Amino acid sequence: MPGSGPSPAVRSARRSLALALTALAVACTQPPPDALESPVPGPTFSPPATLRVGIGPVGTLDPAELQTQDELLVAAQIFDGLVEVGPAGEIVPAAARTWEVADGGARFVFRLGDSAFHDGSPVRADDFVFAWERLVDPVEPRPFAFLLEEVEGFREHRLTFGARPLTGLVAGDEATLEVTLREPNLGFLALLAHPALSPVPEGSSAGDLAVRPIGNGPYAPTEDLGLATPIVLEAAAGAEVGVPRVVLRPTAEPDEAWPEFVARELDVARIPSTLVGDTEDEEGVRTIGRLLYCGFNLESDRFSQRLRSAVSMGIDRQALVRGVYGGLAVPADGLVPPTFPGYRPGACGERCELARERAEELVSELPRRERAFRLDFPRSSVGSGVAESYRDQLAQVGLTVQLRGHDDEDYARLLQAGEQAAFCLVWVADAATPQAILDPLLSAGSPDNRTRIEDEELERLLTEARTTRSAEDREELYVAAERRALEVLPVVPLAWFRSSVAAQEYVAGLEVDPLGRFDLGALAFDG
Repeated sequence: MPGSGPSPAVRSARRSLALALTALAVACTQPPPDALESPVPGPTFSPPATLRVGIGPVGTLDPAELQTQDELLVAAQIFDGLVEVGPAGEIVPAAARTWEVADGGARFVFRLGDSAFHDGSPVRADDFVFAWERLVDPVEPRPFAFLLEEVEGFREHRLTFGARPLTGLVAGDEATLEVTLREPNLGFLALLAHPALSPVPEGSSAGDLAVRPIGNGPYAPTEDLGLATPIVLEAAAGAEVGVPRVVLRPTAEPDEAWPEFVARELDVARIPSTLVGDTEDEEGVRTIGRLLYCGFNLESDRFSQRLRSAVSMGIDRQALVRGVYGGLAVPADGLVPPTFPGYRPGACGERCELARERAEELVSELPRRERAFRLDFPRSSVGSGVAESYRDQLAQVGLTVQLRGHDDEDYARLLQAGEQAAFCLVWVADAATPQAILDPLLSAGSPDNRTRIEDEELERLLTEARTTRSAEDREELYVAAERRALEVLPVVPLAWFRSSVAAQEYVAGLEVDPLGRFDLGALAFDG
């Protein structure tokens, strides 16, 4: 979870939020391939010996350099972090056999198990230290460096360009890793399942890690990563996987793989957006931790509570989603998505329901100067589509929205400087927890709190949740924090995105997690 501070890592994380609006542009606008029908079983067909999976482009396998969803998916097969997330959202051991939580959640002591790298060498605490220090290297800013921003000494390490060590990261011995945070945060454990926090053998070169890393996960690459060439993975020694050999076939655009899936040349592939319907119970379709929201810079006196409520009730979320995203998203009735623990149906209540008459009443009560405002947005086919729908719908309730588009770099600079007016972004959660949505967007001091909201009750709930040991009590605190945020409405939730993956009928075990990833090792040929 991002913290505060103007580090290069934070700038990278912030830039990814603006880009998230453009990342889906082609998937939303690409015309469907000619062959979009479902595959029909042949009478003599038998499953292949190798699992063939269609994915998007992969530019690196280095945990420190991962950026895209497909790179994270592949890296998660090659590496294991300290922990992983179980099917019910529980934190379970991976490379760490056990751990202790001390100082109210400010210190974590991990005892490593017998995990080994693919070359047979043991995974040591020093390998985690080496990997994490590479990730936060201030000379070469990495996309997910912000995951470690709460570790003690992170800011000093970045500001001195590495002259001061990352004091909160200590290898006590080969099997003991101690992590100390600046302040208590029990939610830090969930972040440690992120592929970017995987260990790499101490002394590994960046070149080797990028194309053919030595990992510690269930699969190992058999050859160097090439440009637009298949990635071949084979089960590591002793790994318990359903299929011992996997071939990942990258395509430039998701829809390009579908004809191969129809022809049974792929066993798993993404479903084109044109084939994804509106229902939530379709097989292979799952709402994930990506939230489209529009917010207001509350340092301006233009964005009163009345105006924010009018905006939320004046937008037809269903029309916006269908017009811009098609089947790739669903209207949001809250901030926390339905696949995360702590989701409450209809959390936003009538504030997020279309009620144009009530919105018009609220607008009529506003001073005239407050009935017009600027919306800053990232300029792209999708970003412009969202902004234009926002403007046109709010015009129906008496609000004048002036659109100001920016290229990605300018938008990132605008947000960094806090000069945005109203704005729209996509937030991508780094863990399947309410905290991964609510803390960054709403906590005072968070660099991703673009609204500059400082609400005493909201801050109390978020702070208490970070230090509450009981998972049940912590969840209730986040439920209360979301409820408070939706009362104040510094951000207006509009849509949650969905991941859509299909498997042939002879492939068993496909489960897409709340972050849109799936475990290749859990897949198996049925029969």
